[in-house]
Amino acid sequence: MELTFCATGTGVIKLSFAGSTALKVKSIKTGDDKMKVIFVCSPFQGREENIEKAKRYCRKIVDMGHIPVAPHVYFSQFMDDSNPQDRRKALEMNKKLLEFCDELWVFGSEITEGMREEIEYFRKIKGDRKIVRITDDGF
Repeated sequence: MELTFCATGTGVIKLSFAGSTALKVKSIKTGDDKMKVIFVCSPFQGREENIEKAKRYCRKIVDMGHIPVAPHVYFSQFMDDSNPQDRRKALEMNKKLLEFCDELWVFGSEITEGMREEIEYFRKIKGDRKIVRITDDGF
């Protein structure tokens, strides 16, 4: 089932429902530009300072006109990264979310084990051309 919402002067937003409860953004166009869905790949490791950095990256992505997807900001609210089962489940959920993203942006100079797993999975399903490396912490 696909729904199309139109708003005068702002373009077209298309959403489709997968099953009965999941919502998937198929494409969002504003004027001539496509608003991309960007996966934020940055260190987490249960550290609050990493969450703050990820939130800052998300804000800049929004300011650029795109949609950030940063599951470590969200999942950390109710999952425990130090619990091996929670960590594995979160990484599996991240992979599912990666399937809906247009690009994966890798932030920082450190590539953690979890980030490496996300990068490898994204590369397998979308290719290298959709991976952007951002090493400037001032982003």
